[in-house]
Amino acid sequence: MRRGSLASDVEHFAQTLRTRRSRSDQEPRGTPKPGQDSLEKFDTTNPPHVFEIHPLIKLDAIDVTSGFKRIIGFQAKDADQAFLSYERTRSEIVPGTSTTKIRTVMAGFNYVDFSIRLNEDPHPVDDGTMIMGTVLNNQGDELVHNRRMVFASGTAPDKKIQTLKKGAELHVLGIPRIDLALVSFRAKRGAEDPSVLTWSLPFEVIIVALMPN
Repeated sequence: MRRGSLASDVEHFAQTLRTRRSRSDQEPRGTPKPGQDSLEKFDTTNPPHVFEIHPLIKLDAIDVTSGFKRIIGFQAKDADQAFLSYERTRSEIVPGTSTTKIRTVMAGFNYVDFSIRLNEDPHPVDDGTMIMGTVLNNQGDELVHNRRMVFASGTAPDKKIQTLKKGAELHVLGIPRIDLALVSFRAKRGAEDPSVLTWSLPFEVIIVALMPN
């Protein structure tokens, strides 16, 4: 989560939808869209990707933070397998003058069940709370020593983390995403040490639900 980015990205997405809806209302049905003939239909709901537009906290004026909760009937991914996959996934950062590219392969294992041990007190950002934490599996074994965890403002996980202090543990459901702060750090450091540009996947974890103890 970049400082202030989650809210601004969602607002941009909502504005894009409003613009497209407005244009659609002005066009006769069946009117070809620019580039429409070159688009191919997806044959999967999970094509290769690096960035996703979920989870949302707000869409236009609609608050959807209530969606940050357990998915009843869904079997969450195993923490041992998931974090081993995240940590082993290779990536390449290619800095440019105005853009930065990230090349990587799919890691998979969205929605993983694990626990966090807080390595610091929670600290607020513009659109939520962040902490650095140790990742534990359900047996209490340490899987990752220090990884950034992101809590979206107004969600149940965010309200809970604000009551905890360094050393506390919390059972959660999370999904990985690219850590843009880490990307920025490596891109700048790469001028001095090119090896940092090919380190493992620069990721953080968004906490999307609280899990029962």
